[in-house]
Amino acid sequence: MTGRVRLSVLLVAVCALVAGASTLRQTWSGWTATTSNPGISFAAAPDWEPPALGTAVIGKEAGGTAGYIHQGGTYYVYANVSDGGNPASGTSAVTVSLPSLTTGQTAVALSTGSFTAQGSSYNRRSALLTATSVLSAGAYTTTVTTTDAAANSATVAGPAATVDNTLPVGADVQIDNGAGTAGHPDSGDVLTYTWSEQLDSYAVLSGWTGAATNVRVVVARNGTTSDSVTAYSSDGVTQLPMGGVDLGKLYTTSASTFAATMTQAGATITVTLGTLLSGVPKTTPVKTAMVWSTGLVPGATDRAGNALTATTVTESGTSDYEF
Repeated sequence: MTGRVRLSVLLVAVCALVAGASTLRQTWSGWTATTSNPGISFAAAPDWEPPALGTAVIGKEAGGTAGYIHQGGTYYVYANVSDGGNPASGTSAVTVSLPSLTTGQTAVALSTGSFTAQGSSYNRRSALLTATSVLSAGAYTTTVTTTDAAANSATVAGPAATVDNTLPVGADVQIDNGAGTAGHPDSGDVLTYTWSEQLDSYAVLSGWTGAATNVRVVVARNGTTSDSVTAYSSDGVTQLPMGGVDLGKLYTTSASTFAATMTQAGATITVTLGTLLSGVPKTTPVKTAMVWSTGLVPGATDRAGNALTATTVTESGTSDYEF
């Protein structure tokens, strides 16, 4: 074999050896099975709770005392709704079902906003609804369905309402002496109006809840032979829609105005005379029976919104001294 051939064979062998070594070469790297970073944490907090219904009422369109309506009357549904969950996904829909009050209304939407009924605030309210035109008196129930953005939903008992279709009327009137002279209008004397049912205090005096409030009472001429008693707002400007009481005799030398306090308890409104502001009362020790004329000033209603019927009522019992 010549030297050139031997060199060629050697080069081929070296190349084959290098190629084989390249094929068998491997790369190794070290890893641990698990690792952790104490500075980072992960947590899942899904919203599995439907929105919750808080306070809710049914209120007639005219406002005032809530929870009462009459057949054919107009009303709203008010509610406070809040969504739970951590984090909360947000309330997507609130509806009320009340087909027993308004025919066919099984999913009335309650829209978001800021609303007030009987002095309380609500974040949801329905559109104006009309009660069925013929609706029996009594208690009615509703249901409310709440749904959030995570599709959680719940149906719960909603606000109740009492349907009252009877118009209120005056029933009796009395004036009792306080600690002063009988037959003489003065501080402490009590005037008591009694109705066939409870009136809506808000309709008697704007914003009044039935708690003690300041008013004025005027004892003044009602013709030439008798005086009458009339109640006004605390500034003496607005006559309250409770009518006037004919005393049957004269109890003043000149028209007399008293500061007074008015309260309500059920079907009774009581007015207690306070300080004499003007005028000259006088003593009339004659027993009489007063006559009360109701409905002279419009506006008074019962809690369902039925208007007060105008009528006259004669004081019950035997004739006695007024004041």
